[in-house]
Amino acid sequence: MPTYGAALLSLSLGLCLLTVALLALYVRKGDERYFFVSQRMCLSVCFLVALATITLLASLLRSNFDVDYVAKYTSIGTPTIYKFTAIWAGQSGSLLFWLFVLSCYVAVVIVQNRSRHERLMPYVIMTLSVIQGFFLLMVNFVANPFAPVETDFVARQLDAVWVRSIRRWTLFTWLALGIGILLGGWWAYNELGWGGYWAWDPVENASFMPWLTGTAFIHSIIIQEKKNMLRVWNMILILVTFLLCIFGTFLTRSGVVSSVHSFTQSSLGPMFLGFVLLILAVSTYLLLSRLDDLKSGKRMESFVSRESGFLFNNVVFVSICFAVLWGTMFPIISEWVTGTQITVGAPFFNQITIPIGLLLLTLAGIGPLLAWRRTSKESLTRNFSIPVLAGLGAAAVAMIMGMRSVYPVVTVALTAFVTTTIVTEFWRGISVRRRKFGENVFQALTKMISKNRSRYGGYIVHIGIVLMFVGFIGKAFDEDREWAMSVGDEVRIAGYGITLASLGEEERSNHYAWIATLNVTKKGEEVTSLQPEKRIYFHRNPDPDRRQPHSELSLHSTWREDVYSVFGGIDLENELLTIKIMVNRLVRFVWLGGYVLLFGTVIALWPDRRNRGTV
Repeated sequence: MPTYGAALLSLSLGLCLLTVALLALYVRKGDERYFFVSQRMCLSVCFLVALATITLLASLLRSNFDVDYVAKYTSIGTPTIYKFTAIWAGQSGSLLFWLFVLSCYVAVVIVQNRSRHERLMPYVIMTLSVIQGFFLLMVNFVANPFAPVETDFVARQLDAVWVRSIRRWTLFTWLALGIGILLGGWWAYNELGWGGYWAWDPVENASFMPWLTGTAFIHSIIIQEKKNMLRVWNMILILVTFLLCIFGTFLTRSGVVSSVHSFTQSSLGPMFLGFVLLILAVSTYLLLSRLDDLKSGKRMESFVSRESGFLFNNVVFVSICFAVLWGTMFPIISEWVTGTQITVGAPFFNQITIPIGLLLLTLAGIGPLLAWRRTSKESLTRNFSIPVLAGLGAAAVAMIMGMRSVYPVVTVALTAFVTTTIVTEFWRGISVRRRKFGENVFQALTKMISKNRSRYGGYIVHIGIVLMFVGFIGKAFDEDREWAMSVGDEVRIAGYGITLASLGEEERSNHYAWIATLNVTKKGEEVTSLQPEKRIYFHRNPDPDRRQPHSELSLHSTWREDVYSVFGGIDLENELLTIKIMVNRLVRFVWLGGYVLLFGTVIALWPDRRNRGTV
């Protein structure tokens, strides 16, 4: 099995290099046969990479310990689901999985465009093959997952065609990254036992930065498609987004940052850094060499226009990205310069990003109310009156209910403002269709969305973002306390009574568990029973140094708040348990916002029947 998998990767690398060579010959000589063969060869590379990935997965599932990767990241007792996920548990496996996902995209691009974009596709395939080649070099010579156990890359087509051809690809990859970030937050909240879903960890930041610039690009290409403006800016945004993806992989694999999510230091770091610098150099050259072609003669006609709203939106996204990048890299830079690493924690990121994020939320409400080219004073008054009043009214209600902190009050006002703006936009469209076609509300809504999926899908995405901001408000009102408790003790927090009813013990297949039973009451009425655990994983190894303690949390979740319990430790001699209780507000709205964001993006992605054949 190791020989078979390694052979697949070696053959893939050879075919990938031949693909690039044939495409170079095609560009030079114009012989269609070279392009025809290179297409098929690139598809063969994708197929072989998929086979290699399946081979590694089969080795993991069958516990084939002849493969060093399998031996390191699984055992006979590892559950099947974790054997499956072990494919991205280590350096070499995650690189192969990275390559597999990329190859799937490459195959779809080639098949979908086999008879379209004849001028663009040779350069597209060449660019993708070079990227595949880099990762194939990594998995063949630097981090081979099948190692045995030892005892003009861009064509000068600068009109809106390329924007339309990549829109859905951009949305799909943006959605995939967004879902990954949300799933990471959900996993951190439900598994790690620290009570939060975002810690500004360097690896979390590495995934967040390209999502920010990608979001800016998705907004900005609307201006290029409709007004043929911001062409240089859009090219910079998409190049930076790709660069940040590779840079994030470098941060994860190099060991230069300290993170619970990163891999240990390895020889991959310099390789990835070199690839980042290569991408930066090539991208800069291509951009500068085409600068005159990219420039547009059109300019913003008014400060108060939808075009300027999109531009300000872009500036805010890039500002957040720069702040996150600076905070992530500052400890490394300080160590290089002074020899002392200065830690940058969550307070720095919150202090910088919260006000910028609120400005971004404001722009999400302002943008739809502005007209293209120029907005008259009459339109400003008419369009902004109701949303502004709704925002002020929501802030007043929040303050009457006892909310005094500035940021939560402002967030409440802005969520009401943006929601009212979006609802107003939907209602205007529905009213027009009802007057024009005599449709009922539901018919008008569905027809309106189907006729302009990108616009109204985007509005639904904004509703999802608003719901997530509602969830973020709850962080200002979270409460937590930690106690040493004996069986029968009762403590109180946020109106809840927590009683340690019993302590149980259980030996399982690969760990030993102490189970605390906590009875939760509120106003004298029983709410729920929580059972956090303290586990010691031994993997059938008698060596105490190999035993791993782990706290398995237990929580009770409602729309208003979560009661979150963690079994910190146990003192058997004094029969004392360390119990931490957190009451976290409005967390469910974060996950609900993620679902709505997914729904809105799917609507925007869904092809129009009239354009079913286009990308």
